[in-house]
Amino acid sequence: MITACPAPATPYIAELVRTHLALVGNLVSARLRDVPTHVRRDELMSAGMVALVLSAGAYKPELGVPFRNFAAFRIRGALIDELRAMDWASRSVRGHAREIETVRARLTAAQDGPPSIADIAAALGISCRELDAMYADLARANVLSLQGDATDPDAPSNQIDCPESLILQREQLGYLHDAVAALPERLAW
Repeated sequence: MITACPAPATPYIAELVRTHLALVGNLVSARLRDVPTHVRRDELMSAGMVALVLSAGAYKPELGVPFRNFAAFRIRGALIDELRAMDWASRSVRGHAREIETVRARLTAAQDGPPSIADIAAALGISCRELDAMYADLARANVLSLQGDATDPDAPSNQIDCPESLILQREQLGYLHDAVAALPERLAW
């Protein structure tokens, strides 16, 4: 995490910031290519600008590192910190998602078709119940739009193919609709 430096603002620091403003925009644009669409550019730009100013204050030219490299490293770190702060899911949940997807892809290639829940659980070395719990964690981590989803909410998910999971999914959807209906009018758009 970048911390504030006690150095007072000088014309040198102001010039460093002014001449490297485009660096923040370039790094934010590069990062936005790899993140979900709900991540807002202005939030990342704000974090990047703060990192640029703090980098200018902490920069020591006598160390021989070009300011552009020094600032870019700190700005990238600030962008990662901001993305982690925005993420609803923990790092372990995201790690489980990658692991499940890797196993699913490997099994799909080996079987010439989609694997069953039992196959995935066996490949991961866990029970079907534990895998269902992981899927529930992953479902809570996804950001969805109630207006933008064109799929049938009553249709079973391709990830969850057992009747209990379908009933649980429908029950959760009912709770969600009830919660939206209970919102004050100004929030229930």
